[in-house]
Amino acid sequence: MARTIAVDADRVYRAVIVKTYAANAERPERTDQHAEGPYDTVGVARRRATLWKNLAQEQRGWGPSRVDAYVESAALNWERME
Repeated sequence: MARTIAVDADRVYRAVIVKTYAANAERPERTDQHAEGPYDTVGVARRRATLWKNLAQEQRGWGPSRVDAYVESAALNWERME
């Protein structure tokens, strides 16, 4: 999937979502993690993390037994490559 990302900031942010699924008769407990971003403001990343936490509350019993979401940041330094 192609996508255009244009971020002109000194720092970038991403939302990290960690989903934990309870053990059952067929599978042991497992954890899946993915990140969304990069975003140029911390607010957008926080909103994505909050969205995933809220979805977990609304869909309790249908998906993961626990969802943890947090924000990470990194310094951004673009350099030209030949």
